[in-house]
Amino acid sequence: MADESAVKKAKSGEYGLDLSGANLSGADLSWANLQKANLSNANLSNANLTSAKLDKANLSGADLSGVNFAGVSLSWTTISEAIYDETTKWPKHYNPKAAGAILA
Repeated sequence: MADESAVKKAKSGEYGLDLSGANLSGADLSWANLQKANLSNANLSNANLTSAKLDKANLSGADLSGVNFAGVSLSWTTISEAIYDETTKWPKHYNPKAAGAILA
């Protein structure tokens, strides 16, 4: 279950948030402005990030299992060593392996 204070912070729209290591598992972060956010090593498993703004965000080492990235631009987003599974929904034509993510 997600840490409610971390979810509230993520939905604040503040630019460049530090949410490294946060537990955002299962959180509805659709349409959230997470541009330049530090989400390294965060637990985002089963989070809904539909249409979220993640430009230049750092998701390295994060758990992205079951995340829905539909409608998300991952331009300049770092996902090296992030973990994902077969239920993770990526934007069309996005190659997570080429970006350094690891299939669990």
